[in-house]
Amino acid sequence: FGGLIYVRPETSASVNVKFVSGQKNAPYFKLGKTTEADWIKQLDALAEAPDVLLEGKLVMMVMSRQRAIEYKDEDHAAILNAADSILSWEAEIAGLDGSKPEHRRSPLRFLMTETDGTSPYMYATSYRTAYSPDGCPFAFTKKIMSEGWGPWHEIGHQHQQNWTWNEVIEVTVNIFSLQAERKFGLTSRLKREKVWAKNMDPYLAKPVRNYNTDPNLGAFGRLCMFQQLRLAFGDSFFKKLHQKAREEKPPLPNDAARMRYFMLTACKVSEKNLTVFFQRWGMPVPQSVYDEIAALNLPSPAAEPSALRE
Repeated sequence: FGGLIYVRPETSASVNVKFVSGQKNAPYFKLGKTTEADWIKQLDALAEAPDVLLEGKLVMMVMSRQRAIEYKDEDHAAILNAADSILSWEAEIAGLDGSKPEHRRSPLRFLMTETDGTSPYMYATSYRTAYSPDGCPFAFTKKIMSEGWGPWHEIGHQHQQNWTWNEVIEVTVNIFSLQAERKFGLTSRLKREKVWAKNMDPYLAKPVRNYNTDPNLGAFGRLCMFQQLRLAFGDSFFKKLHQKAREEKPPLPNDAARMRYFMLTACKVSEKNLTVFFQRWGMPVPQSVYDEIAALNLPSPAAEPSALRE
């Protein structure tokens, strides 16, 4: 058994595929068509297939037959619907609304797959995320709706743009994790884990601050800066930011250029001069960046965003 075979037709027309020999059927759950009883029958009947496939409207889930048997009593329709929703919610805050060609979502289903390796625990790469055996429950069971930070995070990596500088690769991804968390009606992790008081407040109280290098701020403390921008300007802030970056396709050869682009674009989409905000956060950029912000001739926010918290 060499693995699952996928066919991608060049047109929308149906195609016929002829197997000469050696093919085996694998258990296949299609949202809206397959019942839980049908699924159990397939798992029992197709015992030679090592892998199974579950298909939603936007997502495909692949896992070992062993894992599928372990999760056979789950509500697979609910899980697929949840995964579809996560993809939609994260695409929403990324501004993938189809308003222009560059803001269209991929027509391909997104792949979430079990991986045989135990490390990394979970990871993301082009158009797919992968989960070790220990990570699978958070992606392929009802836990995806309540304890799914890992999958929400890995899917979020698919939306990061070229303005993401090195120190925020594992930070801005959680703009999307927080989006999924909110949509599921859960308390913000930043609030639940008291990140505002434990990480952010002590950092902002320091006389000298460097957002990128402070040893105690951590990834979640750094996330507070981005969350404050959402609290100040709403979900539309990140939608506009991502759309502008896709439209402009800026060449950003290094982290200095990436930070500059983010700061200037944040001011443009919010239509506010965010100098005080970025200085308070200790963004390590030259004065020339603040001169460029001043040249935009934007008003200051009515309320300083760095004072906001959940």
